[in-house]
Amino acid sequence: MKMTIEEEPRMLVLQNFEAHAASGREQIEEMRRGTATYKGVPIKFGYLPKYFSEEGFAKLKRDLEQAWRILVRVIREYLDREDYRALFGFSPELEKMILNRPAYSTLLPVCRLDIFQQRHE
Repeated sequence: MKMTIEEEPRMLVLQNFEAHAASGREQIEEMRRGTATYKGVPIKFGYLPKYFSEEGFAKLKRDLEQAWRILVRVIREYLDREDYRALFGFSPELEKMILNRPAYSTLLPVCRLDIFQQRHE
């Protein structure tokens, strides 16, 4: 039976719950003893696993695909229109490097997008 993206990690945790709980407690203690604090409180950060429901994952995928399309549109305009390039204020040297197109099959071969989501509970 195929599990959903949310069911599989839940099943793995439940199979060995005590070990996972102990690992979580150790991680919390390590953060408390660490130097990444603000006014004595550990800083919260997003480098923790995030599991999505099927709906949540579909929304994230849609949002990222839309961001990708926007970025590609901006790049295309930048490459095609000198008046648009002027809006960015890049130095002539940087502009020359940007306009020197490699032979990629896509305008945006790799990209990192940091996103922030509002949690509704």
